[in-house]
Amino acid sequence: MTTFDDILEEAGKFGRCQKRIFALLCMVSMPWAGVYVGIVFQGYTPDHWCRQPAVQEHRKTCGWTLRDGLKRTVPLVNVSGELQPSSCLQYDVDWNSTALSCDLSQEPELSESPRSSCKHGWEYDYEGRQSFVTEFDLVCSDAWLVDMFQATLNVGFLIGSIAIGYLADRFGRKLSFLMSNLLNGIAGILVAVAPNYVSLLVFRTLYGFGVKGGWVAGYVLITEIVGVEFRRTVGVLYQMFFSVGILILPLLAYYITDWRWLQVVITVPYILFLSYYWFIPESPRWLLSQNKKDRAIKITEAMAKENGMTLSKQIETLTDDNANTTTASFMDLIRTPKMRKHTFILSYNWFTSAVVYQGLIMRLGILGGNVYIDFLISGLVEFPAAFLILFTIERIGRRLPFATANFVAGASCFITACIPDSLFWFKTAVACVGRLCITMTFEMVVFVNTELYPTFVRNFGVSVCSTLCDVGGIVAPFLLYRLAVIWLELPLIIFGSLAILAGGLVLMLPETRGVPLPDTIDDIEFPERMKGRDQNGQLFNLLPTNDVTSNKDTAVVYCFLDFSTSSPASLLSWSVVSPEMVSFDDILVEVGPFGRSQKRIFALLCLVSLPMAWIYVGIVFQGYTPGHWCRHPAVPEQREACGWNLQDGVRRTVPLVNVSGELQPSSCLQYDVDWNRTALSCDLSQDPELSGASITQCKIGWEYDYEGKKSFVTEFDLVCSEGWLVDMYQSSLNMGFLVGSFVFGYIADRFGRRWCFLMCNVVSMISGFAVALAPNFLCILLLRGVLGLGVKGSWMTCYVLLTEMVGLEYRRLVGILYQMIISVGIILMVLVAYCIPDWRWLQVVASAPYLLFILYFWFVPESPRWLLSQNRTSEALKITEKMAKENKQNLSVKNTESFEALTDEPGDSPSASLLDLFRTPNMRKHTFIFMFNWFCSAMVYQGLIMRVGITGGNVYVDFLISGLVEFPAAFLILFTIERIGRRLPFAMANFVAGASCFITAFIPDSVPWLKTAVACVGRLGITMAFEMVVFVNNELYPTFVRNFGVSVCSALCDIGGILSPIILYRLAAVWIELPLIIFGAVAVVAGGLVLLLPETKGVPLPETIDDIEFPKRKHNPQMEILNSAAADRGVIV
Repeated sequence: MTTFDDILEEAGKFGRCQKRIFALLCMVSMPWAGVYVGIVFQGYTPDHWCRQPAVQEHRKTCGWTLRDGLKRTVPLVNVSGELQPSSCLQYDVDWNSTALSCDLSQEPELSESPRSSCKHGWEYDYEGRQSFVTEFDLVCSDAWLVDMFQATLNVGFLIGSIAIGYLADRFGRKLSFLMSNLLNGIAGILVAVAPNYVSLLVFRTLYGFGVKGGWVAGYVLITEIVGVEFRRTVGVLYQMFFSVGILILPLLAYYITDWRWLQVVITVPYILFLSYYWFIPESPRWLLSQNKKDRAIKITEAMAKENGMTLSKQIETLTDDNANTTTASFMDLIRTPKMRKHTFILSYNWFTSAVVYQGLIMRLGILGGNVYIDFLISGLVEFPAAFLILFTIERIGRRLPFATANFVAGASCFITACIPDSLFWFKTAVACVGRLCITMTFEMVVFVNTELYPTFVRNFGVSVCSTLCDVGGIVAPFLLYRLAVIWLELPLIIFGSLAILAGGLVLMLPETRGVPLPDTIDDIEFPERMKGRDQNGQLFNLLPTNDVTSNKDTAVVYCFLDFSTSSPASLLSWSVVSPEMVSFDDILVEVGPFGRSQKRIFALLCLVSLPMAWIYVGIVFQGYTPGHWCRHPAVPEQREACGWNLQDGVRRTVPLVNVSGELQPSSCLQYDVDWNRTALSCDLSQDPELSGASITQCKIGWEYDYEGKKSFVTEFDLVCSEGWLVDMYQSSLNMGFLVGSFVFGYIADRFGRRWCFLMCNVVSMISGFAVALAPNFLCILLLRGVLGLGVKGSWMTCYVLLTEMVGLEYRRLVGILYQMIISVGIILMVLVAYCIPDWRWLQVVASAPYLLFILYFWFVPESPRWLLSQNRTSEALKITEKMAKENKQNLSVKNTESFEALTDEPGDSPSASLLDLFRTPNMRKHTFIFMFNWFCSAMVYQGLIMRVGITGGNVYVDFLISGLVEFPAAFLILFTIERIGRRLPFAMANFVAGASCFITAFIPDSVPWLKTAVACVGRLGITMAFEMVVFVNNELYPTFVRNFGVSVCSALCDIGGILSPIILYRLAAVWIELPLIIFGAVAVVAGGLVLLLPETKGVPLPETIDDIEFPKRKHNPQMEILNSAAADRGVIV
């Protein structure tokens, strides 16, 4: 049967005909931009004040400017902490009888005058322009009606998406497109001539009804007439013309001063689009789905002719393979499992894209500035999005760029919310990154949605899903403006959460790169249907009829099925192996489960944990914030002349502030006096009289009490209003950890542990040295993120490599000791930091080991387990034989043959995918539980460490104790996991940590020793949990996805690390013990979830997903065909 994609190979996948149609339909996106964002100019609300006729005359008589008149005649109100002329109130006085001098230095006495709402309308500062706001006075109590202008448009979008989408699938793409444009032309002109605001809203709804449906119909039509490899081009460029429309709109609005004429200009193109009746054809795919084969063939032949191509006779066999009804219905979208999953995920992504996209646009408008320039920049930001999509989707695919764009947009929203307003440029830049990425998701959701629905329901499906976009468009302004009243940045937190969740859901969709458009629901539900089912009956004849061994003992016959061949005789291959040889763990018994070779590799790789600890906790010393006060050049001279110590000078010259109930010298305020002219006696008993002196922020920098040492805080003055930048130093590292977990986890499973380790060390070395040489703090933050990316990838790759090279009984030893070296690193870090006073040299020392680790490329082999999972048998065998030789062991001939036969077992795909972690029930359960435990361990671990630091004391001694506390945890794990198992100690460690947090919170401060002791028990418990989650996670994933799986789950560790200080410091401001309650609750929940995991004590490392889903048997569906027949012949299959 010939499909339409096959015919396009002959007719031309993107020939002259398709290019002409594409160019015509791209024009549709430009006026749609004017309709969608036109409210910014048509409904612009300029500065406005109550109109008072007498004041206008007086202003004209005195020659005052508008601002002069406002300052003297309009009451002032508090707006965001500043006094500004009120937009909605006036003095309730008779200005004709009120003395009002033209002398600007004489202001009228109006403090006791009553105030009232505007009585005579408003004056607008709008330079002779007119919006519907100024025409209908939609300000103050009527301002909500402006929101209705946009809300009614989205209501029209919502209804039009469903109605016209249904019509397009029922009566054709072309007819619905033309009907939409006719409706657009009529409704658009009616909006321009509407006599009042109520009728305007009604016509605006009709306008939205046609605009959205027509745009979607045009998009689907374009997608259906081009070849697979051109869908991405037409899809992205079709939407990119929306950005062109955004660029054109400010230019039109600048020259067209009246909103009604601007409406006419936006509407005229829709009237011109009616001429497309003679220039664009109906979709041949839709015609085939409606069994209109003759028309489809005629249109396809016309396309081929215009493209200069000739069709073969295959077109006569062009038929529709759709067994479903040709009438689209909503149930088609949710009846079957995968269609239902696609519908829900895509609907949510439409919703999120609209909410975040519109929210970020409207938020930029709130920041002020020139509205025309703001929107011009807003449009320009979208162009890199289109080119990024075009660059990535055919090289990487659809799914990963789609998800990444959501993740980055969400992260940008979170970061923007945490940047202070004083860094306006930085805040705007990060928000623009978020805008760039959400634009990518908005453009990608359209064509990914199109590629995941079959032809007969494609337009209807896209229309239904996109209705959530309209719901998001309605919700976005309410989320932005209502939540901003509570906290200005709260909407960004909501937007960020929505976007990150959307990115996670996208990862559950299938990849569509290079896949033909589906024609039936079966193409969605069964994308890789097996062929040759009729060959199963021939398998019984291929069984051996005689014993395959020379003795009477039962032998295990491994049968390998190859359905790629057409020869029945070659379907099976047989290999006789010893019954005791079933896995690589059995091979390690002969090689040596922990011989000299593994010990050497273990000793080398354990060193990787040392600099990991230095990088992770280095901020304590590199970013240490010592006691500091405002610098006064005259004060140090006076201090030296009088022989005062630092504290004496601070006490006499620095204002006192309340800190936790105690008066202490302020770190950020100073007396605004000239100390050169202020009497300051050297007699410490005579304090200067400064009670009446004004107090200001520091003007000439700070003095630091740091004994000649230097941190980046003291170098860049990151204190007071800039203190939040110190948190960014650690946040950027955790962001690098987060990205590195995914990137290098994937690389390690795709290209090998050894090459990944080499790459990570190169990245860590270069970025680490670059941090030490960075000229400014912004460079430091960027390089710190790159450093985190390499450091985390290197550490995780080493851990997995070690675990895969040792026997069952030694996995727990290498796992625990490998992590315990981090505690050694913490102890060494204290000593190194004490001896190296400059943070830059400390950074060099922390980065230097990664230069040495590059040499490991010649001393550390690749993981044989990984090589086996990639079917690289000879390399795996060669490395295993070298290990055996170094261990002074030999592989017997029998076992070598078994080794080769073992690698030919049918297994899972050797390429790791995120879906492998969620596709099956047990894998999905394990993944969610480990994600939460990684998150919990990092959050509670860091929270308890930082809480100990809040108590003060010597920073070096505190961290030395902090490292020593971790050693009992390691030995407790080593003592329990082989006697009791993994699950119970893991759960108990979480329970103890949680209970300790609860108990600590209720111990009074009057018993500090008990409070500290119980907190240390909690630290011990959470350290055990943190060390156990790594190797238990490692033991519950199969080989081909092990490194990737651990990396993905550990990404939640980095999120926990980012959130931990926020939870600690923000909640502590409410109640000092509240963070402990949160930490305790999270730890107890984590312990309960651990009890749902299987026990892995003494269980071989799983090789395939079947080993996880069916832990008591090795499952192979094809071999079930042979079982009954083989049993009769004395052969175990």
